[in-house]
Amino acid sequence: MPRAIPQSARLFVIAVCAAVLAACAAPGGGDDTAAVNVPLTPLHLAAQSGSVAEIKALIKDGADVNARGGVDKEGKDMRWTPLHYAAINGRHFAVNALIEAKADANAKGKNNNTPLHLAAFNGYVYVIDELVSAGAHVNAQDNKLRYIPLHWAAHNGHPKAAAALIKAGSRINAKGTFKKTPLDLAKAEGHKDVVDALLKAGAVEGKE
Repeated sequence: MPRAIPQSARLFVIAVCAAVLAACAAPGGGDDTAAVNVPLTPLHLAAQSGSVAEIKALIKDGADVNARGGVDKEGKDMRWTPLHYAAINGRHFAVNALIEAKADANAKGKNNNTPLHLAAFNGYVYVIDELVSAGAHVNAQDNKLRYIPLHWAAHNGHPKAAAALIKAGSRINAKGTFKKTPLDLAKAEGHKDVVDALLKAGAVEGKE
């Protein structure tokens, strides 16, 4: 009987395939001279899918819990850790497993986005709570728009995520690029529930 292919090996093959697709999709990619690298480790992929058993197995085998990987649509290095991928996909149990393995809750990827920025972006309250409990900085700013996680929760219309961040100590009137506060963003996008939550907590508009 042929031996079963280990799950880690299958994930590595998936990573290689993802790298080829990313290279082809990138500007100038897909030709004979395009360099193809492996943007994600098996641990990144396990975190992305939320496979806690695989996460634990890979870490036990020596996987780097803070390995960097990922490319954006332009083929540029995202520098995301497995925790970034678990956070942006709302994989609460994967986040917990990675944190237990000493993943850096404040790891900064491209544009200084932290896992908390990504969880706030998609409104994953359980992930936000897990990251905050692990010491994630609620007022960390990215270096593109100078947004803290609360800006992203407000911009994308996530009132429960906004409330969780406010409870955790977010600067409610933090100003990003063009002096925009979370309240400015929520109003501009028409997110009434977020606007109400911010006003209740004492938010004010910024001034250009």
